[in-house]
Amino acid sequence: APGYTGDLYCRTCRDFVEWGHYILPLDHTYVDGTCTGCGGKDPDYVKLVEFSGMTMTLGNSLAANFVINTALLEGSDHYAVITKTYADGMQPVSVTIPQSDWKVYSGKLYYFTFTGVNAKEMTDEFTVIVYNHWGEQVSVTYTRTIEDYCYGLITKEEAKAAPDPERLALYTDILNYGAAAQDFFTYNTGNLANQRLT
Repeated sequence: APGYTGDLYCRTCRDFVEWGHYILPLDHTYVDGTCTGCGGKDPDYVKLVEFSGMTMTLGNSLAANFVINTALLEGSDHYAVITKTYADGMQPVSVTIPQSDWKVYSGKLYYFTFTGVNAKEMTDEFTVIVYNHWGEQVSVTYTRTIEDYCYGLITKEEAKAAPDPERLALYTDILNYGAAAQDFFTYNTGNLANQRLT
């Protein structure tokens, strides 16, 4: 809060000597809604919801599914905006998915999907944000590629005491398929989906 130094008077005769001056409030630096200086709470702070992750659906085309814990969102009037940024500079595409169209998995997870992803687009970025019905952002901004997802699966499998060679082969084949499609269509060939494979 702002302050005031107080006015100065003579201690002996009580005559006025000097006016005081106002003190500006200290700057507050907030971490998770709490000031690191005074410990006060930011009344406007909203903790942004973290995504649980991303999955992929294989079919005639690929689909990217984004997952969020049901317990982290109060109410049923949210919506998700998924923006796909193309590596070739084509105009990004956004889809808005109301919460009523989200699927529920195991009663604990919401997921919503961006469909129609071509194999050559495994290195294109998806950016996902969840908003409440007032249009306020309630989730972190989550950015992923299908390539990232596949490498995450490989890393997770390799960390196991007994990695499954069939799973590793599947994830590797998906990345090789994406890279082959990039080569065939001459799409983002400077950033092939399989370039991190060893």
